[in-house]
Amino acid sequence: MTNSRLDKAVAPPRLTRQALSARLARALVRRGPLTEEQIDEWAKRADRLGERLERVLIKESVLPEQTVLQALSEVTGIPFGRIVDFDIRPGAVEWVPVRTALHYGIMPLELEQGTITIATNQVHDVTDEDSLRVLLGFSVRWVLCAAHEIAESIKHFYGVGADTLQEILPASPAESVAALELTDSAADAENPVLVRFIRQVLRDAVQMGATDVHFEPFERRTRLRYRVDGVLYTIPVPEGLAALQKAVVSCLKVMANLDIAEKRLPHDGRIDTVVDGEKFDVRVSVLPTQFGEAVNLRILNRKATFLGMRELGLRDEQFPVLARLTVLSHGIVLLTGPTGSGKTTTLYATLARINKEAMNIVTIEDPVEYQIEGISQMQVHPQIGLTFAAGLRSILRHDPDVILVGEIRDRETADIAIRAALTGHLVFSTLHTNDSAGAVTRLTDMGIEPYLVASSVEGIVAQRLVRRVCPACGEADHVDAGTLAEIAALFPERAAQASFRRGRGCPDCRFTGYHGRRAIFEIMTLNDELRALIVQRASSKDIMKRAVTQGLTTLRGNGWASVLDGVTTVEDVLRVTHDSDDSRRERETAR
Repeated sequence: MTNSRLDKAVAPPRLTRQALSARLARALVRRGPLTEEQIDEWAKRADRLGERLERVLIKESVLPEQTVLQALSEVTGIPFGRIVDFDIRPGAVEWVPVRTALHYGIMPLELEQGTITIATNQVHDVTDEDSLRVLLGFSVRWVLCAAHEIAESIKHFYGVGADTLQEILPASPAESVAALELTDSAADAENPVLVRFIRQVLRDAVQMGATDVHFEPFERRTRLRYRVDGVLYTIPVPEGLAALQKAVVSCLKVMANLDIAEKRLPHDGRIDTVVDGEKFDVRVSVLPTQFGEAVNLRILNRKATFLGMRELGLRDEQFPVLARLTVLSHGIVLLTGPTGSGKTTTLYATLARINKEAMNIVTIEDPVEYQIEGISQMQVHPQIGLTFAAGLRSILRHDPDVILVGEIRDRETADIAIRAALTGHLVFSTLHTNDSAGAVTRLTDMGIEPYLVASSVEGIVAQRLVRRVCPACGEADHVDAGTLAEIAALFPERAAQASFRRGRGCPDCRFTGYHGRRAIFEIMTLNDELRALIVQRASSKDIMKRAVTQGLTTLRGNGWASVLDGVTTVEDVLRVTHDSDDSRRERETAR
């Protein structure tokens, strides 16, 4: 939002609550869809509850918040906008104490020329406005914004848990944090404020889609980080949290049934928690470090759902290729990529597609991440001898049609998987390699004869996850000449008219610019020519070079296609892929 737009806003009239409700009611009737009689009923209900009409309409979901705020803007002259339209100034945030922001439910945006611009989701009465003017020492200019935007902004700029920890943290930085009396004793570890703070962090992490939460102690501060969409983000925390680090760790230990007296050795536990009605398992890992104990919380959703193949992000030309691999009568289909690249999700999507009454599907996994009705799933237990190899050997005596092996880690497992494929079973498994061709050399490095690899492997799928541009704050992006030339070599017609996008950062995406992820794929199906190269012990580069000349689109190429679709950014494709010799060959082939 520009300053010129704000300058047009007149000072809001000082209306009584009754007068404001009356004007708002008339404005809402003009806008529809509520009738005058319906508005009158809601106004009477608001009076009985002692609340403002606008708050009741929003709380009861009678009308969208945006509709109510726009009507309020119309009758008060206070502009309605989005926080993403502002370049929030640190000076404005620092000037408004966190207690003030939380008490009034406001978010400071700009501070200039004796006026502070503040976002709010309600029209404050005369007393509140005068109190703020005296407290801050500036005249106040209001902007109406959605409540969730204000809440997320407060969380981002003041720190997660600020509303909880304000009960025990110093009122201002000038006060000594040494005054805090909380320690790492058993009694203080069960402090209800700390328990609420930790649960608030977990709730915030779940709502943000985080898989991990890190509490990390340093000499003068405590760092809180979430891993979201595969990337670690530093999360702002209330000032003074470092003074509570030991008490927070002890509280986490108590919640995870760990020994709070043990501070020299790593140890692990778990916490069961419920967020928004869903149950989560939180695996707790504690490591001793130079400045105290670091804690990692791995968040696992007990009711995680899997995607169908249509939802994986396969391009139109890739879907039928992978679909054909899933209906083969025998052979091995391998998925490759680093940890956290979505291989398991893709495997489950393929199994769900072929899961039928006439098919016996058996899996051995570490661990079983999703439960699929109709499929026999087994978890490895190395401590009692149930390894991938031992489990796979037993599965072969269970009359399977399709076998899923969570990962091929050694020669024994690879030998049994190949034997299963050669005797009429369809086997799915994963390997940790950088690209599809690398899976071939990984198997031969394990000691598998090349002719066995060539005769058993039917297809190899490499994949990565790229982050999606936030739809709420996506804007045009500039791409440097070198990157543009690389994209144009593969997609000359599309690149000439492409509009690249990036996320500026807003409350909807927690100011990251990204919201969610999608997969990019590289699918190599083996033909006679590629099998001959494998038997000849050709390098992975030579195999990939031949596959590219036959029309294979590399991970990098599919990443650029997603950039042109406006799904992700150039930076994220560069993050998860590398400009290999194969990518360069792909560009040369395209020319």
